[in-house]
Amino acid sequence: MGAGALCRLLADDPDRFEWLVFFLPAVLDTPRAPAARERLTALADAVESGPDERLAEVVALDVPLSAAGTPAARAYVRQRVAALRGHHGIATALRTLPDLTALADAEALRKVTAPALVLACQGDPQHPVDVAERLAGLLPSATLHVYDEPGVLWTARADLRARIATFLNS
Repeated sequence: MGAGALCRLLADDPDRFEWLVFFLPAVLDTPRAPAARERLTALADAVESGPDERLAEVVALDVPLSAAGTPAARAYVRQRVAALRGHHGIATALRTLPDLTALADAEALRKVTAPALVLACQGDPQHPVDVAERLAGLLPSATLHVYDEPGVLWTARADLRARIATFLNS
């Protein structure tokens, strides 16, 4: 949700920031694609279904196969389940989210002058590459980097950190 919130701020105040980093933008001015809607609905269903085991199965879908079953993955799933269970009304919010957009008209982002780094991952239905490509195309001083697979926080964390640090220090 961070990229959408940042886009909303920039639409109102295009000169607000000196540097911008967008990590996995999900939506601009059109609602989410069917795959993202299905994922959010499945998560809402699992939150409402009762047993933590079912919710853990759905949350675990966010963990790449290469990390599945590791202590870090188990800890992530436990923490995410606890966080989802700890928020009253989260299922309703998850059902509402697919119809929301960050902006009424993404063309407003053409007025942004700050250099921007837009980061995306191939194969991530919740954060489609086409949204990142469109965002990078709208921002006059944007650089787009697309990772080959989803789960970059699991599989390419060091590269991600280095890429962002290099961009912000250039």
